[in-house]
Amino acid sequence: MEEEEQLRPFMFLMTYMLLKRRRDLNNANTQRRSEIQRRIRHRQYFLQRQRRMLMMMMAGVCTRMSKSAHVPGPPPQALIGGSGW
Repeated sequence: MEEEEQLRPFMFLMTYMLLKRRRDLNNANTQRRSEIQRRIRHRQYFLQRQRRMLMMMMAGVCTRMSKSAHVPGPPPQALIGGSGW
């Protein structure tokens, strides 16, 4: 009985430490999960920006191509290198 009384503070301390460890692990899991979600969000924003830039570049190339079709210049054969224009 006396031995049990001596062990009581130790048991209390061990129980407290185990509960604290569990709480810390839960907090770490929550932080890890939120960090992963944050990274996914940032990756999605990045990909959206890249897609938008690509679309703008494609739109710019298409408008330049449609405008350049009306600009006078050497015939296509001269561009290939056939006639020495």
